[in-house]
Amino acid sequence: MLKSYDFKVRIDGVAYDLVKGFSFSRDMSLMGSSFKLDLVDPDHEILKIFRPGVKAQIEIDGVEIARAWLEVLSISDAKGTVYTYSGRDAFADLIDCSAVFSDGSFSKKKISLEKAIADLIKPYGLAVKKLADTGKLFDSVTITPGETVANVITRLCKYRAIFPYSDGVSNLLLAKPSDIKSGGRIYVTSEESNILTRAGQISHVQRFSKVTVKGSNNGLSDWASATPTQLSQNEGVAFDPDIKRHRPLIIQAESDGYDIDHKERAVWEVRHRRFSGTEISYTLPGWSSQNGDLWKMNSLIEVIDEDLFIHRNMLIKGIELTRDDDGTKTKITVAPSEAYDIPATKQEDKDDALWGGGA
Repeated sequence: MLKSYDFKVRIDGVAYDLVKGFSFSRDMSLMGSSFKLDLVDPDHEILKIFRPGVKAQIEIDGVEIARAWLEVLSISDAKGTVYTYSGRDAFADLIDCSAVFSDGSFSKKKISLEKAIADLIKPYGLAVKKLADTGKLFDSVTITPGETVANVITRLCKYRAIFPYSDGVSNLLLAKPSDIKSGGRIYVTSEESNILTRAGQISHVQRFSKVTVKGSNNGLSDWASATPTQLSQNEGVAFDPDIKRHRPLIIQAESDGYDIDHKERAVWEVRHRRFSGTEISYTLPGWSSQNGDLWKMNSLIEVIDEDLFIHRNMLIKGIELTRDDDGTKTKITVAPSEAYDIPATKQEDKDDALWGGGA
C-alpha cells in the first residue's frame, strides 16, 4: 500500500490546498530545483495572491523541501479556472545572474573553494554546506565579466571533482558521490517489475577522442611562441577509446593551484563525459522507497534491468515528484557513480554494451 503524504503550498505562511497537480524536480547536474503547480480557482481568489514574483514554500509532511519563487503563470483551460504556475528555487538566480565578489572585484587570491563560493552567493541569501573535502587553497580565482555565478561555481568545482547542487531551500551542497544506500531498489525482469515507465538516452554528443588540459603559461610571453616541448610540459592528455574519429577538446585550467593534476583532470573529463552521456529514468508509484522514506538524491540504489543488461548499484542523480489525477509518482534518474568519481576506476565488463560502443 502506498504511503499517503501531506502536501502543502504556502504563500507568506498561509497554506493553500486547491492543488490539482504538482511536480517538483531536483538534479545534481542542474544545481537548482524547479516546480510546477496546477491550481483550481473557480472564484479567482487564489489568482489575486499567486502572482509571478511571489515567494512560496513547499512542504511534504511538515518538512520544507523547497523555498521558491513563482515565475510563470499560465492559463490552461477555456473557462479560466485552472492555472499552472511554474518556478525555481532561489538558486535560479545563480544560473541567471552575473558573478562578482562581494567587494566588487573579479578576482581573489589564496582562497578555498567553499569560501569563494560562499562569497559569491551571500548576496542572494544563500549559504554553503560542505559535505566533502574541498582540498587546498586556489592560488587565484578569476571571474570573466558577465560570467554567471553558476558557471563560476561549476568551473571551480570541476578542479576539485566536487558536485554543487541545492537542498532546495537555502544551502548549496558541495559533495562527492555518496556511498550511502537509498533503502530501495529498481527491478525490471522477465518475471516482475516495480516500475511504471522507463526512459533514457545514450549519447556521444559531448564525447571527444582526445582531451587535453593545459595549465598556465608558466612565464611564457604567449602560447603562440611556445615550442611543442614547452607546451607539453604543462598539460595532461587522455583518450576516449570509443570515439574513433578525430574529435579533440582542449581545456584551459583556471589556475595551477588545484589538487587534481592535469593528467588526472583529463582522465576524469573523459570518464565523466563517457558515463554522463548515458542516463536512465525510472518512474515508480508513490514518493517513498521500500523502507518508507522519501527517495534521496546522491544515494546508491540497486538497479536490476535485464533488458539493458544492468545489475549493479547506480547513483540517484535526479528526482522528480509528481501528483496528478493518476496518483503520486517518482521519476528517478540514475547514472553510474563512476561518472562522478575520481580517481579512475574500471567499470564492469557487463556494462560495456550500454555505456560504451563504437563511434
